[in-house]
Amino acid sequence: MSGECDRCWRRRSDCANIVASESLFRAAIVSSLFSQIFLFFVGLVLSQADYLKVFNPEQLNAMAMIFIRLANSFGQGLLEIFWTPYFFSFGLLIIRSRFLPKIFGILLMIMSVGFVINVFTKFLIPQFYPAIFTQLAMSLGALGGIPTMLWLLIKGAKAQPLDTQALRANGDLR
Repeated sequence: MSGECDRCWRRRSDCANIVASESLFRAAIVSSLFSQIFLFFVGLVLSQADYLKVFNPEQLNAMAMIFIRLANSFGQGLLEIFWTPYFFSFGLLIIRSRFLPKIFGILLMIMSVGFVINVFTKFLIPQFYPAIFTQLAMSLGALGGIPTMLWLLIKGAKAQPLDTQALRANGDLR
C-alpha cells in the first residue's frame, strides 16, 4: 500500500492516516457487504425462479421479510456505526477549514448524534427501536446531509490560494 500512497493526489498525511486505519476501512467495507448480501437474498427469494416453486407464497414472503429485517436492523446498524465518526469528523473538518459555511459542519455533527441514538436503540433496546428513534435519526440526517450535498453541488467550496512558501517549508510542494 505504500506505493499507492506515493501516487495519491492528496497530501501525504491523508494517505498515512488511511494506511494507519486500514483495518477500520476494511471493517466498514465488510459491514457494507454484509448488508448488501441480505438484500441480494431478498431479490433471489422474490425472483419466482423454478426451484422456488416448492415453497408456497406465504413462505417466500416470510423468507424475504427475514432478509429485509436482517439487512435493515443489524446490517444497517453496522454501517451506521461507521457513519457516526465519519459525519462527526467531516463536520469538524468543515468548521475548522472554512471552505464551507460553519452551519454545515454543525449540522453534520448533529447528524452524527442522531446516528448514535439510532445505533444504541437498535442494539441495546431492540423492542423499543422501530418508530420514534428512526424518524429522529433520519430527520437529523436530512438536516445535515442534504444541505451540505446541495451546497457542494450548486455552489461548491471556496477556492483559497495556497501559501507556497508554507508548503515548501513543510516539504509538501514539489
